[in-house]
Amino acid sequence: MSWLHTWTGLVCGWLVFAIFATGTASVFKPEIGAWTRPVLAAQPDPDAGLQRAADAIRREHPDAVSFTVAPPDGRARDMESYWSDAKGVFGQAWRDPATGAAVAGPATSGGELFYRFHFELMAPYPYGRLAACLAAAFFVSAIVSGVITHKRIFADFFTFRPAKGGQRAWLDGHNLLGVLALPFHLFIALTGVVTLITTFMPFGPVGAYGKDMAAFYADAEPATAHLPAATGRPAPLAPVAPLAAAARASLHGDILRLTVDKPGDASARVIFFRDNSGAVSKSTQAAVFDGATGALLSAPPPPGPAMATYEFLYGLHMAAFAGPALRWLYFLGGLSGCGLIATGLVLWTVARRRKLARPHFGFRLVEVLNAGVVMGMAMAVAGFFWACRLLPAGLADRPGAERHVFLATLAAAILYSALRPQRRAWAELASAAAVLFAGAPLVSALSGGRSLWRSAATGDLAMASVDLTLLALGAGFAFIAARAARS
Repeated sequence: MSWLHTWTGLVCGWLVFAIFATGTASVFKPEIGAWTRPVLAAQPDPDAGLQRAADAIRREHPDAVSFTVAPPDGRARDMESYWSDAKGVFGQAWRDPATGAAVAGPATSGGELFYRFHFELMAPYPYGRLAACLAAAFFVSAIVSGVITHKRIFADFFTFRPAKGGQRAWLDGHNLLGVLALPFHLFIALTGVVTLITTFMPFGPVGAYGKDMAAFYADAEPATAHLPAATGRPAPLAPVAPLAAAARASLHGDILRLTVDKPGDASARVIFFRDNSGAVSKSTQAAVFDGATGALLSAPPPPGPAMATYEFLYGLHMAAFAGPALRWLYFLGGLSGCGLIATGLVLWTVARRRKLARPHFGFRLVEVLNAGVVMGMAMAVAGFFWACRLLPAGLADRPGAERHVFLATLAAAILYSALRPQRRAWAELASAAAVLFAGAPLVSALSGGRSLWRSAATGDLAMASVDLTLLALGAGFAFIAARAARS
């Protein structure tokens, strides 16, 4: 078990750290999205926003054969929309609920960058998702074997001795962070695999459906299955806003997204998917309306046991049901996971350094990746906020440029770690992370974003909380840099 804990933790540690760091940021994805698009104000009427977005898409893309819009809510201020034409060409835009038009101002990936990296690693499908699932499975193995290995792990939780320094202090810190949120670390890793289960473990669907995966997805999401073919007879689309109110009554919950199939045709269908507000499970229930007449056609019954279990675990991981206090607990649990992984990686080198007369290449590589990846991911996250404000507004594929800045910052930190003595590298990279985090609110205020004092004065808690969190993280990394410089 000790061998298993050591080597599974090391082999997947850097990847799991990156996944945990971006997943932790994704807890506040809507708030980060609001910060990156300061021109948007809170929009309290989601039905009116849906109507405006539907009208705008019909005007802008009259050849669209289907489109999807996610309504604004108490957290998200924009509306993500997708559409496709008869040739299968897809489009995407973030829309302003006040007008329905694409959001004015510089294009940005917003909190979507962290969310996508968290489970796709910016890698081609399905390789990034497979790597994320494999890393999560390794992480679960490392947690279970760690509990077995450390017989006094719960007792050591109450004997944290940072003043002792060296291996003892790192081990105490590792134990403390491991026990502090042990159930969270286990369920977040296991449910993370479940969210991508058809990619990572497709054996059940393949065994039941063979090569007919379309039938599997039709059974899993019946609202979009067996939609009628186009009739060729034009018919105006029924107003969306009244249908949204009827859908809420039918589904007994809020709306996650709207999908319109074949708008403008007599066979049009308007589909409202239920949100999981007020419930842990991420529901796939939907209400289907006739797009021409507005009549309710079907409201699928609650899912069976298998889908209900999947929806519960999926919802538990995504935490869309969580209120502010629980979201902060998810965030703090994610930070503790980052600390657990980082201390474990450092402990591997601390435990072996004294035994090596001359560090070999493998040991040196681990040291370089420890400082480079741990501090580099922090710098990359903070660097995104700088890139969001400083990249030219008219830059082609600006969201792609933000991703390049994110990856380039991480690569630069790893290279810097390789060129500097390790103790100096930790202190200097932590100092850089502190400057980047603490400087982001100031850069935002000076470059057209909404300043912290303006957000506080207008009672905009979402915008103010992002700035305050950035400042707090900056102070935390300044503390790490000071401790590293003294060690």
